[in-house]
Amino acid sequence: MLSKPQRISTERYVNPIDFVFVYEGLGENDKALEYLEKAYAPREIAGIRSDPLSDPIRADPRFQALLRRMAFPQ
Repeated sequence: MLSKPQRISTERYVNPIDFVFVYEGLGENDKALEYLEKAYAPREIAGIRSDPLSDPIRADPRFQALLRRMAFPQ
């Protein structure tokens, strides 16, 4: 799951959110949050706040801090 976006990212832009969902699926929440930090831009993470795929990291204080910085309701 990670090899394709990693390979493509060496040639062109890959949205960090793509990595967030893969790492969440693998249960690697620290890596998911690391990529979420990289995606910190309203147009990139606006949908993640309510996406069920984000449930594994939703309660993490780092996720909540990102929502606060984006002025999203928690």
